[in-house]
Amino acid sequence: MINQVCRDGRLQDLHNTRLAVDAAGWVVKAVRSNAQDMPREGKLGPLIRVFQLRRAAEADVLSKADVVVCTCSTAAESRIVTRAFHYLLVDEAAQALEPEVLIPLTAPVFSTPC
Repeated sequence: MINQVCRDGRLQDLHNTRLAVDAAGWVVKAVRSNAQDMPREGKLGPLIRVFQLRRAAEADVLSKADVVVCTCSTAAESRIVTRAFHYLLVDEAAQALEPEVLIPLTAPVFSTPC
């Protein structure tokens, strides 16, 4: 049985992080719309910072997550493949092609005693 307080706390953390990521997306749109008014050397600085903040927020959520759900092809992205997992479940594997299923199977795993 999951401790309700712990569960609610983690859901709240996830929600807060998602709000931060959404806010970062809004900043990206604002920077892009005003890019022509900015000096040439200053155009990319704020945009790079927003992407760094978004990556940091994603890394924070992934590091605290008990379960990570993604497609087979997303499992090859650097934010996923750099993490080790205890278990891997390929849902509806009968509908996937064999090469596609190999992508998550190549991910690092923790050794766990059975």
